[in-house]
Amino acid sequence: MQQKKSKINFSKNYSYYYHHDFDGIASGAVLLYFLKSCGSNIKKFKFMGHGFSFEEWKSLKEKYPIIVTDFWYHPRAEIWFDHHKSTFKKKEWENNFKKDNLHLLDADSDSTCGLIAKHFEKILGIKLNKNLKALVKWADIIDRAKFKSASQAVDLNHPAMQINVFLEESNFGSFEAFLINEFAEKSLKQIVRHPKIKKVIRAYKLKFDKTVNFIKENIVEGKVVFLDTSPKDLIDPRFLIYKLYPSCRYNVFISKHGHSERPFAIHVGSNPWNRPLRHVNIGELLKRDFFGGGHIFAGAANFKTRNQAINAAHKVVEYLNKHV
Repeated sequence: MQQKKSKINFSKNYSYYYHHDFDGIASGAVLLYFLKSCGSNIKKFKFMGHGFSFEEWKSLKEKYPIIVTDFWYHPRAEIWFDHHKSTFKKKEWENNFKKDNLHLLDADSDSTCGLIAKHFEKILGIKLNKNLKALVKWADIIDRAKFKSASQAVDLNHPAMQINVFLEESNFGSFEAFLINEFAEKSLKQIVRHPKIKKVIRAYKLKFDKTVNFIKENIVEGKVVFLDTSPKDLIDPRFLIYKLYPSCRYNVFISKHGHSERPFAIHVGSNPWNRPLRHVNIGELLKRDFFGGGHIFAGAANFKTRNQAINAAHKVVEYLNKHV
């Protein structure tokens, strides 16, 4: 990669913190491309998944300057990009935040990846290659659920959707660092041939019918549907719910992930193909009441116990039913 003289004084090396999803991975790949073009690099990768402690986040310390994308704002981040309005976990941080070329929030951006790409292409004069352009396109589609239909949202024909499923179904931190580096050099079609990804996709397909049956047997129907998947090993049900119950306006479901301090999560989303007439800002609702976050159309909050998650979910369902 040919290096260009940067208009920004980047540090030589960075530690990178990112949201554990397609947008977070894609953001890292695009940002790494720009950094390497300017003679900088990322030395440490850390994904932020379900149940991460805010106390740990407040005391964040690293050997290298910190980059954060698609995740909570941190005042010590040398580079920070996000598109979630609920990103500020302390009012003081929000009041002191100042937008500049390395710190940017745009809640109207479909993805953080797209925000980074547009911003640095403009100010650095560096164009993305075709592999990264495809990555940006799919980050926008996946993160804002801009699928043509619920059926497309659960279709695994496109390599980007297979990678998205891989990230949802696994926690391979070191492999994600490998993926971030690979995205700039290879096409999505080439990347999904990796044995680790293929293995996860095979397991996902086996769980697909099991999840459909569980939804049909356990969902609480209505304009706001509710499902507790935490006792079972199932795939992410959100788009399957919209496919099976197209008249619903919102879905609220509970999941359990790993063995973190807060392993239980409630996920809330509005139906992209049947939006509510009076739309609640889901990210702000979850931030206000449960220290969660997200954006206007979707969000999540984490809890230590299943009972806490169930109680919170019932409160959210009750609230949304009053605002359908």
